[in-house]
Amino acid sequence: MVQSPVLPHSRSPVRVTTCACAAAGGVTAVSLGPPSSAQPAAATTTSARITSTLSSWGCCACTVPDADVASAGDALYEALLTEATTPPVRIGTVDLPARVERERYFRELTYLELSALYAGPVKPSALAKWVEAAPKGTVGLVAPFVLTHRKPPTGPKLWAHDASSGDFRDSPAGRASLGPLRDAVTAIGATEVVFRSPEAFSPSAANRDQLRRFFGEVAPEEAIGAHRVWVPGGLWEARTAAKLATELGITLAIDPLVRAPGEPAEIHYDLEVTAMYLRVEGAGRTGLIANEKLEDIAALIEHYEDLPLTVAFASPERWQDARNLKKLLDG
Repeated sequence: MVQSPVLPHSRSPVRVTTCACAAAGGVTAVSLGPPSSAQPAAATTTSARITSTLSSWGCCACTVPDADVASAGDALYEALLTEATTPPVRIGTVDLPARVERERYFRELTYLELSALYAGPVKPSALAKWVEAAPKGTVGLVAPFVLTHRKPPTGPKLWAHDASSGDFRDSPAGRASLGPLRDAVTAIGATEVVFRSPEAFSPSAANRDQLRRFFGEVAPEEAIGAHRVWVPGGLWEARTAAKLATELGITLAIDPLVRAPGEPAEIHYDLEVTAMYLRVEGAGRTGLIANEKLEDIAALIEHYEDLPLTVAFASPERWQDARNLKKLLDG
């Protein structure tokens, strides 16, 4: 059993475990690549079950025909499931920290939440710099404000907006931003688009229906070209938001350090989600995040170890906080 390095994938970086199959003359039985043409449609045989398992993590698998894999029997499949890696954790920051070059950033961290398109359109030349610096699968783009916020940010060139745009409403101005957003996703190879809610966006029945229409009709995944991450406003309870996110087929973002006084870190355990996006803002804090808080985040990551998981620090010392967590997880 041999583990390959972490490889980029269209969904997230995936570490693939390979098995040398004696019956196939030493050819590895599992790899990143198109499935064998001999692969049966139903996942009833050993190699098909391997393919089914890994494809659930976003990669496809057995390149050796069943006839060759058969001699290894179910032991190959069971060994794969026993030793196969879970989806890895991506760690990074919200936007590039000050005085950190792109090349150095991606040498040390594995994810960046980039808000370059939030305020307004970006020139192709600016996107090209990110294409050169960022490995595929390491960038998530923040959705244009015209889709999510009524109040525009400050900036020299903003998205066209009016009284009908923002707050996840269907508006001409919002729809006009979807094309450039999709182009940027394709150019950079972004794996996520992050939709930030206004802080005052409440969990009312009307707003829930609005989110259903928005993610179902205005910004479905096929229109965006990437997985969608939703950051609720500060008025949402995590379990309520998780239930809605699962219903809508989107990934919920939470701040694991935000909880009511006296509530334990375990309050965020056992959410009914298929992926986790931890967006650590450190609101009201100054300086580095304390090691005990990082240990709480590490414990939460371990709790959801079977899920694709991304951590993006938006804290005042986000560059060092992200590297400190990575060091803690690396042991």
